[in-house]
Amino acid sequence: MYKVKKSDLKGQIVNFPIEVVQKMVEKQVHQGYKADVKVFQVSADKCSDGFDWSRTIEGDLFWRDIIHHANFDLFFEKYPKKEEKKELRGIKLLNEFEESLKKDDLKKSIDILEKIVSDALEHPLEYGINTGKGVDYSKLDILPFMATSSGTINCKTPKENKDRPPLGVMPKFIWDKKRIDMLKEAIKRYLDADKDIPVDWVTEYNDLVKGK
Repeated sequence: MYKVKKSDLKGQIVNFPIEVVQKMVEKQVHQGYKADVKVFQVSADKCSDGFDWSRTIEGDLFWRDIIHHANFDLFFEKYPKKEEKKELRGIKLLNEFEESLKKDDLKKSIDILEKIVSDALEHPLEYGINTGKGVDYSKLDILPFMATSSGTINCKTPKENKDRPPLGVMPKFIWDKKRIDMLKEAIKRYLDADKDIPVDWVTEYNDLVKGK
């Protein structure tokens, strides 16, 4: 992987932190393009040889806020600087998740769980040891915390409290909020591409907003 240098920070990325540009190059390569920081010097926005924000795990709104609005604090919340990381990110998230379960804070538990799953997909080696035959989840066990495709949650903690009933289905108000955000992002992408917006998207969005 190409390592971004301070001398690369010019043109449209002149004021960007080097960590942000490094992640942009990583996304560029992940989507099948050649690592070429010069592409972003000419246009930090979406371009044919850059990367499609909507295809990243962070999503379109995340990169729009960082690249268009220079919200670099948002980036470092998700990707802390190495010198600021006093412990593995995964351990900290799992500890926060367990604390939220003890306090019966369902909404916070789900929010942290989403971060764990997202972070594990981005940094699998921080959640396991690479044995050469795949990742062995013996360093950190995230498997009990994974969300299922049906939206239910299996959240038996390593220190399971058998008196506590298991969590069930994601609350409807949380799902509705996530669905509203998904529809807004999809509609914005279609507007940017000058495409007709499916009527059922607009209808569903209006219904969800009215029901809030």
